[in-house]
Parts: sequence; structure tokens; C-alpha cells
Amino acid sequence: IYPADLPRAKSGQRVRIIDQTSGKEAEGTLAYVAPTISDHTRTALARVVLPNPDMAWRPGTFVTGAIIIDESDVPVAVDNQSIQDVSGVPTIFVKKDKTFVATPVRIGRRDDKHAEVIEGVTVGARIATSGSFLLKSELTKGSAEHEH
Repeated sequence: IYPADLPRAKSGQRVRIIDQTSGKEAEGTLAYVAPTISDHTRTALARVVLPNPDMAWRPGTFVTGAIIIDESDVPVAVDNQSIQDVSGVPTIFVKKDKTFVATPVRIGRRDDKHAEVIEGVTVGARIATSGSFLLKSELTKGSAEHEH
């Protein structure tokens, strides 16, 4: 754990672990944070207890971890990759009939995976996620609609 993050790291917090080779993810509990910082890595050692029934997590695996500091329920949250910058405005492509319409949105809180949508998209709207970059490309060519 980097020194700047140490004040927020507490035993018992949930931690999302990501295997940097396979991309596999798991969630565990922060069990220990060392009281010292390594001279070599300039970080503090942390231990996370993970369920590992199939022995998929092995010692020495290169992983990163994200400590879940705060959680809150929000009415509308989307995957970050569904948000595109169109002329400086955060935009989500919403499915209308058989096409996608570029819809400006106002984004609230955000983490490394999701963003809260405060305005522009309602609960239950069908949106483009992984293909939204391609839709943005089409929009910049002038072949997509733009809703204001």
C-alpha cells in the first residue's frame, strides 16, 4: 500500500484483487497492514484473505488490489467504457428503436469501473458499452444522430 493510502486502509475492509496476468478478479478481506514501509518498494505490505477453493490463487502471483473504501447505492450507474467525450461533453449512446443516439450526460461519483449518471440517462435505458467508441467514431463522421 502506498504511504498516501495508508490512513484509509483498515483491517476488515473488502478488497478487489486482480491477477495481472489473466485478468481474473476475486474479492477478499484486508487482514493485515504492516506498520513499516519497505526501503526498496516504498510501500507497506498488506495481506488479503481470499476464498481459494480451487487453488487458483498461488503465492507469488503478480496482483493489484483495490480497497473498497466507500460504497453507496445510486439510481443509475454505467460502466466507464460506455462514456465517451464528444466535443468536451460526457456522452452515452442510448438505444432508440434500431439505432443509438448520442446523449449528453452529467456524471457524478466515479471509481475505476463505474460512474454515477446524475442526468441524461434513466433507469432501464439500454446503452452501448464496449462498442461506444465505434459509435463515437461514426458520430464524428456525421452519420449518427445527436440528441440535445
